[in-house]
Amino acid sequence: AFGAAGDGSVTVTPAQRNDVALLGVAVQPDGRILVAGFASLGVSGRSDMMVARFLADGALDTSFAGGAGMATFDFGTWNDAASRVLVQADGRLLLAGRVGNNASNGDPTDFAVLRLTAAGQIDTAYGSNGWARANVAGGYDVPRGAVLTADGGVVLAGRVASSGGANGDVGLVKFTAAGQPDSAFGANGNGTVRIN
Repeated sequence: AFGAAGDGSVTVTPAQRNDVALLGVAVQPDGRILVAGFASLGVSGRSDMMVARFLADGALDTSFAGGAGMATFDFGTWNDAASRVLVQADGRLLLAGRVGNNASNGDPTDFAVLRLTAAGQIDTAYGSNGWARANVAGGYDVPRGAVLTADGGVVLAGRVASSGGANGDVGLVKFTAAGQPDSAFGANGNGTVRIN
């Protein structure tokens, strides 16, 4: 009963993208299904955060993202990807993942959160024009998990290192409900924790 083909599956194909990976999924209280990850553009491998929403029966939700049912978001740098999608109590959505710089300097990445309205548009009241970003190790920071906190914030956790090939440490970042690094989290006053 899920999907149009009767085989229990659906596919996600953003326009003009040659590679898609879905890394996170969430089900809203009304049964609609959110998936998030990244979509690459061209042979360069550059990727943007991606989100799509389906109805409970697997049909693309055309009330989402301006009628398209799916959208990509570019931080304006290099490799961006969402590893988790979280649904706030008010229906707004958080795409938690990484944003990159550029390939010429080793593609360093930072922990990041993008907040969307319930309709799938960027919520510019959050962070800086909808984005929250934090650097933990000065190089290759890649979150693997994220969770909402009781005070309305969000905590991300993952691997942090000075470079992609370096031995990694555990990193955590907490953003406030407004999308700012939580100065009360961690010992450095910048909302980050690094555990060797």
